[in-house]
Amino acid sequence: MGMFTRHPSPCLLALALIASCSSGSADPAPVERVFLLSCDTLRADRLGLYGYGPDVSPNLDALAAQSTVFEEAYACAPMTQPAVSALMSGRFPTEIGVTPGNRSLMPPSIQTLAESVSENGIETAAVVSNYLLRQNQKLPTAGVCQGFDHFDDAMPDREAIRGLKERTAGHTTDAAIEWLEGFVERGAGRCFLWVHYQDPHGPYTPPIEHKQQFDRPASEERVELGTTRFGHHVIPSYQVLGGSDRPEMYRALYDAEIHFFDEQLGRLVDWIEDKGLLENSLLIFTADHGEALGEHDFWFCHGESLHREIVRVPFFMRAPEGFPLPGRAGGDGRTSLAVSHLDVFPTVLDAMGLAQAPALRGESLLQQEWPEARIVTQLLLPSPERRPKWLAAGDGQFRLLWNDVDKERRLYDMRADPGEEHDIADQYPKRVEALWSAAREALTPRDALTGNPAEMTPEEQETLKALGYTE
Repeated sequence: MGMFTRHPSPCLLALALIASCSSGSADPAPVERVFLLSCDTLRADRLGLYGYGPDVSPNLDALAAQSTVFEEAYACAPMTQPAVSALMSGRFPTEIGVTPGNRSLMPPSIQTLAESVSENGIETAAVVSNYLLRQNQKLPTAGVCQGFDHFDDAMPDREAIRGLKERTAGHTTDAAIEWLEGFVERGAGRCFLWVHYQDPHGPYTPPIEHKQQFDRPASEERVELGTTRFGHHVIPSYQVLGGSDRPEMYRALYDAEIHFFDEQLGRLVDWIEDKGLLENSLLIFTADHGEALGEHDFWFCHGESLHREIVRVPFFMRAPEGFPLPGRAGGDGRTSLAVSHLDVFPTVLDAMGLAQAPALRGESLLQQEWPEARIVTQLLLPSPERRPKWLAAGDGQFRLLWNDVDKERRLYDMRADPGEEHDIADQYPKRVEALWSAAREALTPRDALTGNPAEMTPEEQETLKALGYTE
C-alpha cells in the first residue's frame, strides 16, 4: 500500500470540530463518497491493528492508523447471510426473515442502506465474492442486492477442494477497480461502493508465495479429522488439506490467506487514493463474522456458537479531516464503545447528510454523545439439522452467553478474560439481568417479517449443502 497522508488523531479532530463550532463555523459538509469494504470469515485478533503479529495485515494496519478503531465491534450473527443482511438493513436478523441459517433472503419490503442512498440520486455499486450473496435469478429484488445500481456477483473462480464457485481477492479488486474506472470517467460524483472479499473463508488455500511466508513447524498438537462439515471437537471435512490433523498448519494457512487478502485490499485502496477519491470520503472496514481456530473445542469453523472469536469483528472508520468522530475515542484513535453492524446504516446516512430511515436499530457512530450503557446483541437460532439456540449480549466490558443445551447464563469480563474462560455471573447479577433483557429483545423483535426462501436449482442446492449452509 502506498504512503497515506497522515490525518490528525480522532481526539484532535474532535477538538478541531469543537473549535470550529465555537467560532461560528458550519458543521462539516456531508461526504461525497462512502467505501464499505468487508471481508469474509476474518476475526479481529488475527490482525496487527488488534495486537497480532505485524506481518499478517500491513495494509489494513496502515489504514487503521488513520482511522477510529473499535475494539468491541460485533456481527449480529455468525453466518454470512443473516450477518450481512442485518448490516444492510440496520435491523435484527429476526426482524427481516433471515434466520436461522442462510436459505432465506431479505424480502423486497425491507428498506436497505443501498436503497436509501440510491433514492437520493447517489450512485450505488457492489462487488461481492461469496456465493451466498449473489443475486437470486428467480428472486432478483430480494436479498442484499436491493438498491444497488450495479451489483457484480460474478464468480470466475473455483474453490480448490470442492470446486465451488467463488471470486478470489485478486479478481475482486480487479472488478472493483473496473467499476471505479467507469465511475471516474462519468465524472466521479457521489457514490456508495460496497466491496466484499471472500478470502480467508476456508478451506485455506492461499497462493504459494503467501503460503511460503507463513510456513512454520507443526507442533505436537493433533485434532481428529471429522467426517461432516461441522467443527465441534474435530476438523471439518471441508477444511481437511492433505489429510493433516495438525491444527497449527491450518492456523498458518489462515494467516497466509489474510495476508493475500490484505495485499489485494491494499491495491484497491491505493488506486482509490491515487485518483483522489479518498478525499471527502468515509471509508468503513469490517468482516461478516470471525472463525474459531480451536477455542472452546471448535476447529476452523463458524456458525456453531456465539463465542467472541466468532462474532467479534474488525471495524474501523476513516473520516475526512474535521469530521465528527465517536466521543469516546482516545488519543490513539481507539474506543472500547460496544458497536454493532447495525450501526453502519445510520452512520452512512449521517455522513452523507441523508434523512434517517425508519425502524433502524443502530446508532450513528458520528454522534458525540453516547448513553452510559450501550448493549449490542447476537443470536444463533436452531435448525432441524444442527446447532442449539444461542443468545449473547455485551456492553463493551461484560458479555453474556447462553445456549439452550445447559441453559446457563454465563458472564465474562472482556478486559480481564477476552477468551471467555471464567464465568463470573454470580458476582454481577444486575449486569446479567440487563444483558439478558437485551438479548431477549433481539429474539422477540417488534414488526418481524418473513423472509423469502431462496429458490434454488438442484445444482445450487448441492452447492449450498457443500458449503455447509443447508438451513
